[in-house]
This record gives sequence, structure tokens and C-alpha cells, in this order.
Amino acid sequence: MTFTTTKLRLRVALVGALLTGVVGCDSGGGGTIGFGEVWVFTAGKWVFGQWTRANRSSPIELTGPHGRITLTPGRTWVELARSGTFSPLP
Repeated sequence: MTFTTTKLRLRVALVGALLTGVVGCDSGGGGTIGFGEVWVFTAGKWVFGQWTRANRSSPIELTGPHGRITLTPGRTWVELARSGTFSPLP
């Protein structure tokens, strides 16, 4: 049995686009271009930080209080929460 090792909870602003697929796939870029808050569960703990993405062809970068947030290898669950509906509690 394989378990999720990492969870990302990104706060995004939707601008009339429906997000489909997963991060790294074409989502129309409606909410994942720019920056926002992120909670990351990795290596058995929660880390609060900021995500940034310059454009549709750029990867999402995650930065925490101590620099770049490194994800644990394995399955990753990505949750996109619209601004105003995001619960900061893990």
C-alpha cells in the first residue's frame, strides 16, 4: 500500500478559470500564476510558506521561513483553495 508522503495546501485566486488536472498539467493558469500562502506537510511536519509561479510554463516554487521547502519523495497531494475559503489550520 502506498501512502501520500507530502500534502500541499495552496491559497489561490481564481480569475474566471476552472482548475482541472494537477499542478504541472494545463490548468488554464487561472489561479496558479502569481503568489500566495501555502501549508506543506512533508517529512512528518507542517511548514507554512509562500508559493510563487511566474507563468504557465514555470514550476511552482515553495519558500518557507528557512528558505526553499523541499518535498519528501513519493506521492504528493495538492489542494487548491480559493482565497477567502482557505483554512490555515492543517
